[in-house]
Amino acid sequence: MKKIRVRNATIRDAGLFKKLWRDMLISQEENGHVFKANEKNLEIYLGVFEAYVNKDSEGVVLLVADTGILMWGEGSPFDFNVGDKVVTGWGRYVAPEARGKGISDALIVEAKRQLTEMGFDTLVGGTLGDHSLDALKRTCKVISLPEASCYFSLGETDE
Repeated sequence: MKKIRVRNATIRDAGLFKKLWRDMLISQEENGHVFKANEKNLEIYLGVFEAYVNKDSEGVVLLVADTGILMWGEGSPFDFNVGDKVVTGWGRYVAPEARGKGISDALIVEAKRQLTEMGFDTLVGGTLGDHSLDALKRTCKVISLPEASCYFSLGETDE
């Protein structure tokens, strides 16, 4: 099997980031997610991207060619009180034509490695549409970062 090359994004990747992130948001929107794939929301995510790649905030933006992206790092608007240093799973996306080739797994493995080195110990992924405490209890997943083997999709529950 061919080794998948995962690399850290740089500020020069802003255009690729916006393309892949827009594709991710469109895919989520088509599946009923309430977070719209519009320019306002893309600009918010672009701000997080820039903070991570410029090292203004701790986090990672990883790319595999022009088909896969992952952005995890500090910056959650919530205080989960679940770990010493919590990382927010902003999102992960692999283009449809590149799925089934291990790209997602490669992104996750590299993100966990880098974020553990930064001192993060807990990964939180949950809903973006409903910020109520009740919604967070229903949809939020909290896992130990070194043990994380997958990214928990937005809105996914144990129920």
